[in-house]
Amino acid sequence: MDPRQPSRGTTIYDVAKVCGVAPSTVSRALNHPGRVSPRTAQAILDAADRLGYQQPAPIARTSTPVIGLVLSDITNPAYFDLIRGAGLEAVRRGVPMVLAETRESQQTERDTLTWASTSLAGVVLVGSRMPPVDVRRLARRLPVVVVNRVVPGVTTVGLDNGQGVRLLMVHLASLGHDQILYVGGPTASWADVARWAAARDVGAELGVRVRRSGSHEPTIAGGERAVRAVVSSGVSAVVTYNDLVAIGLLRGLTDLGVRVPADMSVAGFDDTFCASFTRPALTTVCAPYSDVGAKSVSNLIDLLTGLPVEPRPSMLPVSLVIRDSTGVANLGNTVVEERPTSQQSATVALTGTGPAPTAQGRVVRSHG
Repeated sequence: MDPRQPSRGTTIYDVAKVCGVAPSTVSRALNHPGRVSPRTAQAILDAADRLGYQQPAPIARTSTPVIGLVLSDITNPAYFDLIRGAGLEAVRRGVPMVLAETRESQQTERDTLTWASTSLAGVVLVGSRMPPVDVRRLARRLPVVVVNRVVPGVTTVGLDNGQGVRLLMVHLASLGHDQILYVGGPTASWADVARWAAARDVGAELGVRVRRSGSHEPTIAGGERAVRAVVSSGVSAVVTYNDLVAIGLLRGLTDLGVRVPADMSVAGFDDTFCASFTRPALTTVCAPYSDVGAKSVSNLIDLLTGLPVEPRPSMLPVSLVIRDSTGVANLGNTVVEERPTSQQSATVALTGTGPAPTAQGRVVRSHG
């Protein structure tokens, strides 16, 4: 048998022959991977994938299917509402759900999902750091829904990152900021790639120079470590990967005597519960994470029960919450006009930059 040619009738005996091991070893690797060495287990899983071996679906082997919610970082406050929304939907649908954390580690994620592929009926992956090829490989073994990233061929629920970045950029441009720095997130984050791409595109449209400050841990400590690079950049406004990075940045700027927003405006992404606790309170993009969690679990259970699921990625709309961390830029003689903002759209004009850019989306002004 040519191992490069998939076969619908592949058995564990075929996999064992290709790997040069006993069929019982293949069975242990597929069903109890902890009982064989990691190298052997991975070789068997790779061979099974190449041969097109299909394991019996866990839902058919258990009287009560259990699903899993696998998160990259359980301490990220953006995920609190997502976990609650997912859990409530699982209860509503009568399906038990377990929670696992991978601590931003690809290897921990792979180890967790190796167990999940033989123990759970399906999984929701939140903030996965695995390459798309590995996610697709997992999705051939059991139903998978990914959150806030797009993997072709795999059901996706996420946020409209482009809309969120546009709302932030138009808001800052309306305040006269013509140089904006994007403080990036983890290198393996699909959301970071999407937000950075949107920042570049919208910046070009607005006539605003946009630069990037590397890749940083999506934590308060990551924001604190980015402070000196931000200050040395000479920009008047900063958009960060998430609220935690923004909060760390606010702390670091305060320690250096940089006034926010008088000297520099700072904006985050997610509108976590702590965004309104900072001083100044943080301008940020509000993301409906509870809805994301509920929809991702609903889609997963639909996949398990054979109900139709929308094949296109479901990207939920976001809104902008304007607080006190963003203000008018001090640009000398530049004249800035900020037009009134409604609950339905924000339209801003920057003198001398051509046609007025428009950001469609909900904008809320808050002072707490």
